[in-house]
Amino acid sequence: MEAIDIFELRLDKWPFLLDHKHTQSIVALSKPLIITPRDVSEGGARKDWKFKDRHDLFFKFMPYATLIDIEASTANSFGHVIKEAHLGGVGVIVSYHNFDETPSYAEIICQAEICRRSRGDVLKIAVKAGDYGDLAELYDAVHTITVTMKDRFPFKVSVMVMGEPFGQVSRFTDAFMGGPFVYSCLSGASVPGQPKASEVKQLLAKLR
Repeated sequence: MEAIDIFELRLDKWPFLLDHKHTQSIVALSKPLIITPRDVSEGGARKDWKFKDRHDLFFKFMPYATLIDIEASTANSFGHVIKEAHLGGVGVIVSYHNFDETPSYAEIICQAEICRRSRGDVLKIAVKAGDYGDLAELYDAVHTITVTMKDRFPFKVSVMVMGEPFGQVSRFTDAFMGGPFVYSCLSGASVPGQPKASEVKQLLAKLR
């Protein structure tokens, strides 16, 4: 637990009752929490969830959250949730996932525009990459968002590749490009290529 600075509660994979002992154990650690009820279209585990289910969970866990994670594709529908988060001093991550390929440069810029219009504080991009050309286009777009067009897009960007061969290295690259998070796991990876938190902490300490 000491290796982790912030926890993400994936409510679609978690026993999300507030009185559940595991939930209480995490809250009791008094570390920042990201609250994420992920939709199945972006990798969520609950195929039976309706919009109202996720809506209610955002508000149920908002008092414990440092940030909430909302998918770019649903940001407009959850606009009132974003508004309430900001009123309560809770940050908003706007997430974009592509489990099949690296999206085009234009598509990534489009996701940044969605984040801007939604008043997101962080844009999270998680995609597949087949080769170094895919990586180059991905990081070119991120550079445009964070450097060339930083006045238009005044938020942090967290970008990572899912799967091999770039899954782990992309997380460290993101950290050194100024990304706010290095997504990792305690034990079993939630997506291919996700490193363990203890490994991340050790490697970052060596590289500093």
